[in-house]
Parts: sequence; structure tokens; C-alpha cells
Amino acid sequence: MAAIPNLIAARGYATYCQVNAAIAAQLVLEAEGRVVMATSSGFLTHDEQPAVVARNLDLVRRTGTAVVVLPSDVDGDSAELIARRQAQRYPQESYEHWLAVTTKRPPINRALADVEVIARGSPEEVAALTFARLGAAGVLERR
Repeated sequence: MAAIPNLIAARGYATYCQVNAAIAAQLVLEAEGRVVMATSSGFLTHDEQPAVVARNLDLVRRTGTAVVVLPSDVDGDSAELIARRQAQRYPQESYEHWLAVTTKRPPINRALADVEVIARGSPEEVAALTFARLGAAGVLERR
């Protein structure tokens, strides 16, 4: 089992969110130059950790650009796809639990994002689309 599921199983999701936030803040502090960081879907939307979410949002706003990558442009479809994946990764929680959690997240993440990407295609295609959207938003340096 991977480290994240072990941490969640041993210490709970709230602790995972706190550790995740602390690692993100430390990586930004140690970075030399620009940073690209993939965060979990709950990084800016965790219901039980509003103080952690506020610090995460401040970190993103101060140091970067928030990009949301979703599997669908329809919030309900994104929630269902993410819930199925989470229920497979973390079977200690039911699909219904994950659906309740993930139904809230896409609209919040969309509202907080500076750039939105719908993940259709291969990882390479999604990365290319992400860079194109960042370029169009004026985030990437022009050369």
C-alpha cells in the first residue's frame, strides 16, 4: 500500500490534510524559482480543516497560479469519476461517502482556479493543454 493510504488509515484524513499542507508550504519555501505542484482535490476544499484550507489558499495566491484539472466539464460527472477512483484507492470508505465528498469539490475548485483544464486524452495531451492554458492566461514567460 502507498504512503498516503497508510497515513490516512493510521492517523485519519484530517492528519493527512495537515501533513499535505505542511509539505506544500515547505516545498515552496525551499524552492529556487518557479514551482509546479500537484495537490489533492481536497487541498482547497476540505470541510473539516477550514484553517488548513485557508493557509493553503493563501499559499497558492501568494506564490502561484491555481490550476484545476477535472475529468469532465460537468461537475456531477467529475464527482462520480473521482468518487469511483477514490473508493478503489481507499476501500475503507464507501463509494457513497466519496460521492458525497467529491460532489462538493468541483464547483469550489472551479471558483478558486485561475485556469481550468478538462483532462481528456493522454497525460501528455493534458500536460500540453495545461501549458497552453497557462500561456493564454499570461502565466508562462514569453520567450
